[in-house]
Amino acid sequence: MAMRNRLFLILGGTALAAAGLVMYLTLYAPLAKRLKAEGLECQTVEGEVKEARNLIALFKAREIHKALIPEKEVPFTMEELTRQGNFIGVNFVSVTPRSIEEKETYRILPLVMELHSGYETLGKFLGLLDELEGNLLKVQEFSVTPKAEDARYLKARLTVNLYLTE
Repeated sequence: MAMRNRLFLILGGTALAAAGLVMYLTLYAPLAKRLKAEGLECQTVEGEVKEARNLIALFKAREIHKALIPEKEVPFTMEELTRQGNFIGVNFVSVTPRSIEEKETYRILPLVMELHSGYETLGKFLGLLDELEGNLLKVQEFSVTPKAEDARYLKARLTVNLYLTE
């Protein structure tokens, strides 16, 4: 009987090992192979995504650089700003360029503008600055006081930063 139990134990262990081997060969090995292939595909896609992100960053930098005002066009830009302002009724007392600030990939030219206008006209001019497309500029500082002689009119002082390229 001990021999018989031993034989059953050996056969049972062998059957269990064979069942494990069959399960490994039919379930685990194909899944492991598929997982390895999927992992390689993920690495490929990950590299493509990284490359796409780099291209997007490059295109964004180029778009910003395209929108920068060429330094040689600063006089024309200043003239155009004052012409547009005069057209809607803004009276420019002065437009004074300050020293250019150097940044890594661009320059900033602050323009200090002193002007007189009515409330509505000033709003239109500020809206005009906001709507300028294709050029980068930003109103950095802004202060308004009513004129002493007539409170319907304003004295405004604003600093407009022009973003320049060479």
